[in-house]
Amino acid sequence: SLCVDASNRAYNPFVNSGAIIAASMLEGNTARARFEMVRSACAQMAVRPTRLRLDAKVYASELATNHGNRFIARQLRECRLLGPTREPCDPAEERLALETYSMACAMRTTAEE
Repeated sequence: SLCVDASNRAYNPFVNSGAIIAASMLEGNTARARFEMVRSACAQMAVRPTRLRLDAKVYASELATNHGNRFIARQLRECRLLGPTREPCDPAEERLALETYSMACAMRTTAEE
């Protein structure tokens, strides 16, 4: 189940629920545009920023097997935790946040980069 505190926030922003919420707050109308924001931010810290890219195979696998994350995203939407305004959002925003999160998880990099 989804755990939130008395303020209706996920306990730890570094776990899946917090990352999905963060993905929903990024600007952009497509998951690719939002992913590019994440990639760009990571590139500013990377030794070899040009090597940061989406691994399409990993992304496809993420989308095919992310049933638990889909449940989390649905719960977050129902708790009004997705999106920058925290207003009720439609399932399209839920999907967009989840796709963005999955792309970020599929970013190809190494600890050295």
